[in-house]
Amino acid sequence: GDGFLSQEEFDEMLLDPKVRGWFSIMGVDVFETSEFFRLLANGEGLVSAEEFTKCIPRLRGGARAQDLMAVRIRARQISASVDCVSKTVADMSKVVQHLQLKS
Repeated sequence: GDGFLSQEEFDEMLLDPKVRGWFSIMGVDVFETSEFFRLLANGEGLVSAEEFTKCIPRLRGGARAQDLMAVRIRARQISASVDCVSKTVADMSKVVQHLQLKS
């Protein structure tokens, strides 16, 4: 493959009893794993295999660990959005200053 996992590929993977068994051995609820897939997915609905396998072990330990992981992932997404907005505002500020100098 291309090193990325789509939601469709992930759902298909979950139909495999061996995969479900692996998640069970890892102590990870498959439903929670599906939710984390959606959180991890980039804007195109893809998750790198590396990122996904890195995050799965962090989901062990029951709801508290899983909830904490969800908060961490969401915080990263929000931080990236804030950085993007900040850059846009800075760029717009430069344009306004440039236009004021021309006047």
